[in-house]
Amino acid sequence: MPESAQFERDDGSDGNVLMVRGEIDVAVAEDFRRESWALIQNGNSPAFINLSAVTFMDSSGVDVLAAAKRRAAGSDVELVLVEPSRPARLVLAVTEYLDASPRQWLPQPRGQS
Repeated sequence: MPESAQFERDDGSDGNVLMVRGEIDVAVAEDFRRESWALIQNGNSPAFINLSAVTFMDSSGVDVLAAAKRRAAGSDVELVLVEPSRPARLVLAVTEYLDASPRQWLPQPRGQS
């Protein structure tokens, strides 16, 4: 049975963090979009999307991240991916979502697991 996606936001003093767990596919894309946009709308920069616990991601997850990246840029918020899991890295690499910026590849912030 597929692992349902879970989203947990922490808008604490260390910045905005969206922790994403489980499978990111078309079935949860709208929830992922809503959570990502809420993270950006908070206005704190940088905004972190932690993908370390993602077990699967298809192109719908990449579409959400690309839209979030555009929205963040328009809101003067830096969007940073944190420790993408191997499944997330594979689809991000194949779709060429990631640019050469090392800022997109941060280790997991302390206190996040």
